[in-house]
Amino acid sequence: MAVQNVGVLFQSGLKKVMALGYNEEVTILDKVVNMGTTEDEFVEWTGVAYPGGAEEKAKGEDMTYKDVRVEVPKRIFVRTLALGVRVYMEDMEDDKYDVLSRLSDAVGRAHKVSEEMARANLFNGAFLTAYRTGYDGKALCAVDHPLQTQYALATAQTTSALAARTVTTWSNSAGTGTDLSYSTLTTGIAALRRTVTREGEFTTIKPTILLVPPELEATAYEITKSSDRPDTSNRAISGLTRWGLKIVTTPYLTDTNTWFLLADKHDLQFFRRKPMTIKQRDAQGSWDALIESVQRYATGFHDPRGVWGNSGV
Repeated sequence: MAVQNVGVLFQSGLKKVMALGYNEEVTILDKVVNMGTTEDEFVEWTGVAYPGGAEEKAKGEDMTYKDVRVEVPKRIFVRTLALGVRVYMEDMEDDKYDVLSRLSDAVGRAHKVSEEMARANLFNGAFLTAYRTGYDGKALCAVDHPLQTQYALATAQTTSALAARTVTTWSNSAGTGTDLSYSTLTTGIAALRRTVTREGEFTTIKPTILLVPPELEATAYEITKSSDRPDTSNRAISGLTRWGLKIVTTPYLTDTNTWFLLADKHDLQFFRRKPMTIKQRDAQGSWDALIESVQRYATGFHDPRGVWGNSGV
């Protein structure tokens, strides 16, 4: 790819050229998604379904023996992203404002944007199985994640604190999307707190991040940071402030109504295989400059727990 319309850079009357003349934080979701590294062409990981809670044993009778199940490994492949720019020798010599020499910065930003989009697409495709699925073959956010049937249908423990496991699925999606509000966020937090293990036992994960697009940022702050409930004119203390939710906003969420809760533990992963590497060399026979860049990474998840999503209205 050659630099287009560079003639304007050589005009003696031009006073200012803006290439990257603004301050910005390109990468935001690297603080949301788990960041790791790999040295392989793919990343593969799995999970284990344990026997679940202990059951009461009658005097003189044998205990119940159960199996430990190892899930089918989930594999995600490393992607290679590359970008090249060709700058003509004549243009470099005639550039009065040293703009072309800053192309490396622009190329680096392009790679950062690609990374951010890869992380954002974990959420943009969260309700679609066509994009990616977890170990259970479901989308990241679904209303029918299956439990391990062997344990989900276990006899109710009427003499212990264990709840009767009478269902075979669990949900980390609102199902029908709703607007972000005090009541819907409260519902989402409760649902996240009701997340169960593969065996149907309750977990103790806690919500820490509310992820929203820019269109919902003001609403997110209003309903989470106010000491009073914003949904009523009556004097009422807000129950949401106790969580201290961190609001994370990114324009790379393509749906302006969608929002997500993330717990203190989740399985959204970004594995870096090769950091962004940039080189410059001369094109043989022309002395043009070739700026070449490449990076490799993989994104995905195995276990959907720790994320709760609402597709909005």
